[in-house]
Amino acid sequence: MAKEPRPDAPIMTIDDVAKYLSLHPLTVRRLAKDGEIPAFKVGRQWRVKRKLLDQWLEENSMKNIASSDD
Repeated sequence: MAKEPRPDAPIMTIDDVAKYLSLHPLTVRRLAKDGEIPAFKVGRQWRVKRKLLDQWLEENSMKNIASSDD
């Protein structure tokens, strides 16, 4: 039986991140593999620290806001 995604967990899976960001899990996996989001592998599975993801979101949303003002 598959686990229900828990976007409130301190260490998130790809499915957790996908639900949290409203993205497809394959998109999140690609972003992790390409180093676009802060993620690390445990064995063959990707994990993301919620705190680092939230920090990354803040930093990148500010970059987008600043570049849209140009």
